[in-house]
Amino acid sequence: DGLKEMHFGALEGAVAAESDVYTETNAAWAQGDVDRAWPGGGESPRAVETRGRAALEALGLLGQDGAAPHSHVVIVCHGRFNKILLSSLLGRGLERCGEIQQGNCCINVVDIDASAPVDAAAPATEVVLDYREHLAAVDAEL
Repeated sequence: DGLKEMHFGALEGAVAAESDVYTETNAAWAQGDVDRAWPGGGESPRAVETRGRAALEALGLLGQDGAAPHSHVVIVCHGRFNKILLSSLLGRGLERCGEIQQGNCCINVVDIDASAPVDAAAPATEVVLDYREHLAAVDAEL
């Protein structure tokens, strides 16, 4: 459950981008109010960050004594979750999560220091974000 998409509360399943609540909530986050949750029982960026980092710890990718148990790990997640966790791991600040692009089926590669504390400010370094070149052949066929 730690790697699932953000819960959008009352907007779950709706076309959120067409909602004033969506616009207002994203603006609040960009202004630093990252504890603001989606209305109707949704999550905040801070809650998603906490759950995502805990999931990485459970996988042996953060907060480890000694070497990481894995050298390569693939995690498949949804866009908003990716934006929040990447912003956190790369030390960009949750208020800037909306600046990270995440196209459908994109690939992100980050190097994570598994020995870093779970709450470390920037335990990862970017290798590549939002890589979509592997989709070129698919797009050409459409």
